[in-house]
Amino acid sequence: MWRYVDLDAGVIRVRRSTTAVRGRAVTTEGKGKAAGKTHAAHRDVPIGPSTVALLRAHKIAQAPGATHVFTEIDGEAVHPDRISKRFTAAAKRAGLHKTGLGVHSLGHYAITSWLRSGVPVATVAKIAGHEDISITLRLYAHVVREDDSLIAAAMEASLYGPAPVAAGGAV
Repeated sequence: MWRYVDLDAGVIRVRRSTTAVRGRAVTTEGKGKAAGKTHAAHRDVPIGPSTVALLRAHKIAQAPGATHVFTEIDGEAVHPDRISKRFTAAAKRAGLHKTGLGVHSLGHYAITSWLRSGVPVATVAKIAGHEDISITLRLYAHVVREDDSLIAAAMEASLYGPAPVAAGGAV
């Protein structure tokens, strides 16, 4: 829903979840196990300026007064099964149908990309909605960058202070 999208702050506030149960769309809202979610599931996900611009254009193109971000022509929220089917069809058209790529894969892609880019695991866990950092480490340890040279540099800095910078900024 648009009320959870703050385009000025560049944040999507995850506060609800909609899934298909026996063909019906079921939305849960609230915190804790009673709502079917962990407390960590409620989170703010930062979005970049390109995504903000796309969402602004999308909002302008929508029917006035639309409350949902993604809607059918009649203005109703898109059913989760329909989103999955449309995504699978688009993946197939793109030649990705043999990869098992589904909507759920997008979260894995995002988390893997963040970790490979060097985003701290604790930050990734928070944005991913993982209750505990150990969940993120257990699921994604294979993609966390390992760089033994960082150990030597960290030890050097802690023992001897930052490395001297030569004239012109080169070390």
